[in-house]
Amino acid sequence: MLSIIAIAVAVLVGCFAQAVAGTGLGLIAGGILVSVLGREPSIMLLTLISVPMMLAVGWQNRAGIHWSRALIMGGTALVLSPPLAIGLRALDQSVLMVVCGVLILVSVALLYFGFSSTKLVGKRGAVLAGSLTSLLNMLSGTGGPPAAIYAVNSGWDATATRGTLQVVFFMVGVGTVASLGVSHWEPEVVIAAAGAALVGTVAGMLSAKHVPAEYARLAILALATLGGFTVLGSGIGQLAA
Repeated sequence: MLSIIAIAVAVLVGCFAQAVAGTGLGLIAGGILVSVLGREPSIMLLTLISVPMMLAVGWQNRAGIHWSRALIMGGTALVLSPPLAIGLRALDQSVLMVVCGVLILVSVALLYFGFSSTKLVGKRGAVLAGSLTSLLNMLSGTGGPPAAIYAVNSGWDATATRGTLQVVFFMVGVGTVASLGVSHWEPEVVIAAAGAALVGTVAGMLSAKHVPAEYARLAILALATLGGFTVLGSGIGQLAA
């Protein structure tokens, strides 16, 4: 029961954050879900419940979408998803959980300190951002940071960031479903996650223009840090068992 509540809360807050800031679902909820459900089932569940949210938030912010950059990032991630899925299945899953936790925490640090790089701009930067997004997504469903950093480096406003990133994440999701196939979850897990996603998305869309961007960013990073430490601790616990 507690695990279902944890999943529902993480998804609700993650969807609210993504509707407000353009990213946040995987970063906030990924660590919690991986610890409770395992790596691949968590990635698939996050992917499927986020589709309505991505369509709704993308439509709400359609005027700001940078289609060329979105298609480059998303297309790169789409192509890389199948080989990454095959390669990661061959590795020790406990080790992967530790790697997931570390990468989440590193991503949080990069976003907090406003990391910028001349390599994450333009078309080549879009390819690199798409590649890193695909890798992080296949590891733990937390593919948002590279795309978010690209958006910051490109100087996009909030509308452009929210709209463009939903296109990218939708294409990443297509690659995920094609690569991982269908997972099986308990009905109550699906109901709780889907309901939480709906509530979080609607609340976030209604609040998007009223929540200060800096407050939203700090809240996302704080919750993502909690998720990162959760999955890191789980992975270390499995290795020590």
